[in-house]
Amino acid sequence: MKVLELILTSISLYMAVLIGLNVPLMSAVIMTVALLLVIQGAMATYAMFYTFLEERRLAEIRPNRLPLPGKAQRTFSLIVAAKNEEHVIGDTLKAMARLNYPDSMYEVLVLVRADDKQTIRETEKTLALLKKDNMRLIYIDGDANTKAYSLNIGAHYAQNQVLAVFDAEDEPHPDLLAHVDQTFAADHYVGVVQSGIQLINVDSSWFSALNSLEYYFWFKSVLPFLAKTGIMPLGGNTVFISKFALKKIGFWDEDCLTEDMDIGVRLAKYGFKSKIIYEEKLATLEETPKDEAGFIRQRSRWDQGYLQVFMKGDWLGLPGYQQRFLTGYILVQSLFRHLSFIFMILLPVSVNLIKVPVLIAMLSYLPAYFLALQWGLYVMGLKDLKYHYQLKFSPLLYGKMLLSFFPYQLMLALASLRAVRRSLGRRVEWEKTAHRNLHRLNLTYRGS
Repeated sequence: MKVLELILTSISLYMAVLIGLNVPLMSAVIMTVALLLVIQGAMATYAMFYTFLEERRLAEIRPNRLPLPGKAQRTFSLIVAAKNEEHVIGDTLKAMARLNYPDSMYEVLVLVRADDKQTIRETEKTLALLKKDNMRLIYIDGDANTKAYSLNIGAHYAQNQVLAVFDAEDEPHPDLLAHVDQTFAADHYVGVVQSGIQLINVDSSWFSALNSLEYYFWFKSVLPFLAKTGIMPLGGNTVFISKFALKKIGFWDEDCLTEDMDIGVRLAKYGFKSKIIYEEKLATLEETPKDEAGFIRQRSRWDQGYLQVFMKGDWLGLPGYQQRFLTGYILVQSLFRHLSFIFMILLPVSVNLIKVPVLIAMLSYLPAYFLALQWGLYVMGLKDLKYHYQLKFSPLLYGKMLLSFFPYQLMLALASLRAVRRSLGRRVEWEKTAHRNLHRLNLTYRGS
C-alpha cells in the first residue's frame, strides 16, 4: 500500500475508533496531540541513534583512508560568498591555501560586495601574502543581498568541473578535496556530495554546547538516516555539486532563504544522486552564533526557508510517493519539532486542569520521555566532541548544558514562531549571522 494511502487509512480508522468509543472532544484532542508528539519524538530520537546502533551504518558514510589510490581526477571551484567578514576571511583563505590538492586543479573565488571595504581590504591583504595564482577576489555590485545571488555570480566565473560552497568563516580539513574527488570517482551517477560540518566553540555561550551537539548528531546520524530514505537536506556549506548537474537544474534560487535545501530537492527531482561522507576529523569547522538574538535570527531564516521550499512545491515532482511524503515532512518537521516543545509542557499542565481519564493523562507525559532520552544523548555527544576535536573545557560544562537544555528548546520554539510571523508578513530579507573566529582557538590538532 502506498504511503499516502496508508496514512489516510490510518487517520480514518483512528477517527472511527474515537467516535465508536464516544471519547469526549477535549480528551480526543489531548490524546491526538500526545500521539503525534510521541511519533515525532520517536522518529527524532531514532534518527539521532541511527549510526550509533550499527557500526556498518557509520562505515557506509566513512571516506576511504589516505593515501588515496591514483591521481586527482576532478577540478574544483570553491565559492566563498563574504559580507562583513573582515574578522574571519583572512584565516579562511589561509586554510584553503593549505588544502592537499594540486593548485592547478582547484580555484578559490571570493565574492564580496564592492561597498564592503573592510572585507575587501582583508581579502586583498591575505591574497597578497599567500601569492596563490588559484585564488582571486571578485567584486559584486548591485543586488547582492542574498547568498544565492553571490553563488550564481560565482558559478558564472567558475572554470572547473565541481562547484563547492563554503562560508566565509569555514576551516576545511586539508584532505577534504582529495576525499570528495574519490567519492565522485567511485560513483559516476553522483551529482552532489555533502561532507560534515561541526561547530566546536562549545563553551563560548550558555547555548553553544547544545548548538554544537545539534550539528554533531545531524551530520553523523540524522543526515545519513535521511539519505538512506532518499532525502538529502543539504547543508549551507561543504557542499560539492557537479557543474553539469547545476546547469541542468538552473542554478540557485536567489529568492530562497535556504538555497541549500532548495537545490537538494531540485537535484533529486532531476534524478541526480546525492552522497554524504562523514568522519569527525574531516568535518569543516565553524562557530555558533555569538548571542541569543543572532541564533534566533539564524534559525528563523532556516525555518522560514524550509517553508518557502515547501510552498514552491518542487518536492511534489520527486519520484515515488514515499520520497514525496518524507521530503514534505522534513520541510515542515523542523517547525513542528520546535513548536512541539511548547505542547510537551502544555499537555501535562492541561490534564491537571481538565478532567480526563487516567490513561489519557498518563499518555500526555510520554512525549517528555523522548526529551529525556535526547538529554542523555547530548551528554554522551559532548564527551565525543571533546575526544574527537581535542577540546578543553571544564567538567562543569556538562551540568551547565543539562540546565540549559529546556531554555534552548524554548529558544528554538521562539525562532519557529518568528519564522511563521515573518512568512505571514511576507518578509524575506536576508538576516546575516555575525562571526568572531572563536572556532579557531583550538586548532592545534590540525597543525594550524
